[in-house]
Amino acid sequence: MPTYNQAAVAIATLAASVPILMWLRTLYIASSSRSRFRASRGRVLEHYQPRNEDGEPIQIRLKYEYTVDDRVFQGGRHFFGSLNSTDAALLEKYPAGSEVIVYYDPGKPRRSTLETGVTSGLAFWGRVALVAAVMIWIATWLLAWGVWASIQGG
Repeated sequence: MPTYNQAAVAIATLAASVPILMWLRTLYIASSSRSRFRASRGRVLEHYQPRNEDGEPIQIRLKYEYTVDDRVFQGGRHFFGSLNSTDAALLEKYPAGSEVIVYYDPGKPRRSTLETGVTSGLAFWGRVALVAAVMIWIATWLLAWGVWASIQGG
């Protein structure tokens, strides 16, 4: 009979794989964005970098709008995996009020970005996530196999 600890480990292992799967999904979307996404003209509505109480820069705030089939959408992503980083060079590249090319998913026009493709940071963390996912799934399989073997009396 499986023990409480074995069941808890299995559940925790499966739960830990959820964020990894989400990161791998982002990696997939980014890698396919160059070929699948369409371009639209847009305008940067706001783009600034607030600071915390110690005066250190925190995540850049970005908002742009673009039109697809006469519908106006707003987005806020520099590139996939960016989480609106603290890279001040992005502020210079996309100043508020500037016209930009916005890339959007034709199947989900709300999904948009200013730059397509996979960045080196996203690729690195994607590899880390893939290795972690494989390790977690192997551990889960071994745990499940051990539980199954104990149920069978082996």
